[in-house]
Order: sequence, then C-alpha cells, then structure tokens
Amino acid sequence: MGLRMGQEHSQRKYLVHIRLNGKMDKNRLTAAATGVKNILERLAGDNMQLAYTSPVGDMFAFAVKTEATASTIKHHIANGPPEDWGGPQKRYISGVQNLTSPILNGDECLVVEIGDDVAGVGFGRLVPWIQNR
Repeated sequence: MGLRMGQEHSQRKYLVHIRLNGKMDKNRLTAAATGVKNILERLAGDNMQLAYTSPVGDMFAFAVKTEATASTIKHHIANGPPEDWGGPQKRYISGVQNLTSPILNGDECLVVEIGDDVAGVGFGRLVPWIQNR
C-alpha cells in the first residue's frame, strides 16, 4: 500500500481531523478535501469513512483503519504523498503553488487513534463504522 515511515504490524483506527485556515474559496476547499481523501485512500484503501464536515467545509474528518502510524498519516498530509505514488506533484490553490501537500501553512491536521470504547449520537454511519472494525 505504499507505506513508509514507521510501518505497523497491525491495523489501527484513526480519526484524521483537518482544519483549513486563511482565505477560503470553493477551489481551495475542494483541492484540500480531495487531496486528503486521496492520501487516506492510498493508506487505507476503502477502509475509511467520512466522519464529518463543518457547514462551510473548512473543517472535516475521516475515520480510517490502516497499518500506517499516526505520524505517517500526518506526514503525508502535511508534506504530500511520496513521488513513487504517482499523480500530480505540483498544483495550485488560489493561484499559489503548493508542491504536494493538500494543506497549506497555517492549516491544521490532527490524527488520533480510536480505541474500542466508542459511543455517539448523530454521526450517521461513523459510530457503527468504528464499532464494527
């Protein structure tokens, strides 16, 4: 699956939270969300679930189950995917070149491991997804 940096021997569940800061427009929101989703799909395959999005879209999170460590997930989101994954290595967000990362300086990424004891109300398919993995 293209894992790097600190591979794990067993899969773990994580909540990957992104907060975009600064000037926001539809192109920036779309590029960031798509970039994060593509990285997580590469690390977790289809073993992921959209957790939530804010009404504006500047905050969103995915739940993933992967062998990658939290540090590896954060590294690929903050620095972009490795070149051997293929795909575009340069792109533009609001006219600013961003070499590979789906997030910009000032944006935030938090990767938290999810344990077995999870409860919730109102998160659609997220809680059953976590409980059944």
